[in-house]
Amino acid sequence: MYMDNVKIRAVVLDVDGTLTDENKVISLEILSVLRKLDKNGIKIIFATGNVMPVIYGIYMYLGLRWGSIIAENGGVIFHNSEIEVLGDRKEIDKILNEKADKNRYRLLFTDRWRVSEVALTMDSDLGYIESLFHNDKFIVEVSGFAIHIAHSGISKRNGVKEMLKRIGIDRSEVSAFGDGDNDADMLSYVGTGIAVANGSAKAKSNAKYVTVKPHSEGVIEGLRYLNIL
Repeated sequence: MYMDNVKIRAVVLDVDGTLTDENKVISLEILSVLRKLDKNGIKIIFATGNVMPVIYGIYMYLGLRWGSIIAENGGVIFHNSEIEVLGDRKEIDKILNEKADKNRYRLLFTDRWRVSEVALTMDSDLGYIESLFHNDKFIVEVSGFAIHIAHSGISKRNGVKEMLKRIGIDRSEVSAFGDGDNDADMLSYVGTGIAVANGSAKAKSNAKYVTVKPHSEGVIEGLRYLNIL
């Protein structure tokens, strides 16, 4: 049972693997739950490694009122109908184009819409990519759906931090849900981080609560734990 005497005013949600199941399907039940929370005045914020065009479409068709999105693992944020790009991929592209063996990686299909980072397919040579971007200037992170390369300082944690500045909510009043290594720092940053049962060891170790159920069923379980559903 959730015992903190802090009112949850915002819920931050990873999408792939958290809201979606292993087949990338979002259940009708969780859509109904998100609309209910939104109607009750709880701000829903998506924080995803996916690109803004994809997540913007999902958010708008859900009929949610607030329109706050963190995309590209914190590299792009959308608030009050404005997009801010917090990262820059130019140097990463230059290294891949001039120094990398193109037989050892493939760009993810959605990479064509990325503006703050580069995303590679999971069958790319991770060790080789890490060797190319081995210094403190870059971060290579595996989300479970892609290999992401970004400048250090770009993360879901910092994306959430920047978003909360704009909406005027303290992190103690926020709960975040995730399943991947790229969610871990976000889960430890907010007041109540919740990892779903299918989450990685890193995500779970950074969470305050780990659900028994996976994916969106775990999200619903976590919302009940928070006493907001």
